[in-house]
Amino acid sequence: MKKKRKCHGQELAEFGPTLFVIFILLLFPALGLLYFLAAYSAGWYFNHMMVRELSVTSFANWATVETNKVNLWNTSSLKSFTGTITTAALNPAPMLVASSNPNSPQLVKVTTNINIPSFVNIPFFNTVPGLGQPIPMKFTEEYPQQNPD
Repeated sequence: MKKKRKCHGQELAEFGPTLFVIFILLLFPALGLLYFLAAYSAGWYFNHMMVRELSVTSFANWATVETNKVNLWNTSSLKSFTGTITTAALNPAPMLVASSNPNSPQLVKVTTNINIPSFVNIPFFNTVPGLGQPIPMKFTEEYPQQNPD
């Protein structure tokens, strides 16, 4: 007489490999993507904070404002959470750009370069940005000069 197999407990045997697949193929890449989005947003925020502050400051005080904002950014928890590295805070230096409309005010143009480190370093992909190397990002924004002195 042939004995029938029990159908209880089969799910438990497949649960371990399923967890492995979920963690490796879904969870870790999703966490890496969320980390990259947070770091990208932090870099954009730093650039926007700088251009907004320089647009309401006279041109003569730009160096002081730039130094203060970079120091403020370096001590912020947003920078330490994302681990972004500001390679050249404002390179090239902030500049006033003439507007295409002669009746419009001049524009403040700020370019910020940051490096976003990889969330998880994978040993065999050391030369690939995002897996072993930091991801270089460049942000440029123009804003109307509010206080033209």
